[in-house]
Parts: sequence; C-alpha cells; structure tokens
Amino acid sequence: MNERLRAAGVPNLTQLLRDLLGDSTEFPTYKAVQAVQRDHPHVTPKQVQDAITRLVARGELRTVRRGIYQPTDTMRGRRPR
Repeated sequence: MNERLRAAGVPNLTQLLRDLLGDSTEFPTYKAVQAVQRDHPHVTPKQVQDAITRLVARGELRTVRRGIYQPTDTMRGRRPR
C-alpha cells in the first residue's frame, strides 16, 4: 500500500490527514476523502479510511458517531485553539 501511495505522490497519508484536518472541529469521512483527493486523486477512499482508523487507534482522533470524527488535543502537530 505504501508503494501505491508514494506513486500517487503521497509519502505519508497519516501526516497529510493531520495537516488537513488538525484544525477542524468535526468532519465526516467523505470530507476527509474529498480533501485528500483534491490534490491526490489517485488515493482511494479505503486508503483514507485506513489512515483515519490508525489515527483513532493512536488516540489522535475520536469517533463522535459513525463516520464522524474529531481531532483530539493529542493529535501530533495540532495547533491550540
């Protein structure tokens, strides 16, 4: 999967999500997919969902309800509000 992401021009999808979503309050999965695919159209929705799942497991995102996520204060690189 990493080779396919690098071929799509994304060296680190998890960090890309941190950069794109770190300042948001809540966001649905489809908004995260749209944000990534705007600049990297070859990244699949499954790849974005897998990266979101990793961030949830690390405690950097929390699930508000199914398909809706919120960055936590422990998200790496998150700027204070």
